[in-house]
Amino acid sequence: DYLKGVAETSEGDAAEYQKAMTVAARTYAQYYIQKGGKRGADEVYILNNTTSDQLYKGYAREILAPSIVQAVNDTRGEIMTYNGNPIVAAYSSGAAELQTIGTKSACALWGGQYCQAGFEYLSGGVKDPIGAEYSYASCGGANHCVGLSGAGARAFAKAGTKNYQEILRHYYTGTEVKKIY
Repeated sequence: DYLKGVAETSEGDAAEYQKAMTVAARTYAQYYIQKGGKRGADEVYILNNTTSDQLYKGYAREILAPSIVQAVNDTRGEIMTYNGNPIVAAYSSGAAELQTIGTKSACALWGGQYCQAGFEYLSGGVKDPIGAEYSYASCGGANHCVGLSGAGARAFAKAGTKNYQEILRHYYTGTEVKKIY
């Protein structure tokens, strides 16, 4: 039910985009749930209620966006995995992204553990159907600049050229969608 209040898509977005973002958001949350949280054991929450993690608008969002509720229901229990494990399903859904399209390597942007084996699905270099790559100056806020590009995913969905699972596999190389409940 949490995902019904996540505000990473709009009511007017294409259904396949809403499904792709729903699976990405569920996967992102599941990854950090399994890791025991993103912020450490002393924190009482797993994710921030901001665009740095997942913007949550609560029950009011469910009432105002029935198509998003439908996307959550249609993809119930689906997450993305790499080598059988949930992935860090980073994504950029912000409006600033419309001018800066493509993906960067998680290793180049975030360093640390993302340079080790197991994060190949965030290796970057993924091209969108509508443009070039991100500039580093545009990264931050609603733009992780790693993983799924909201502008590109919207374009695929609007054109009807890829379904939500194909959109996800396009941006998260080598992953698969798996139903866990």
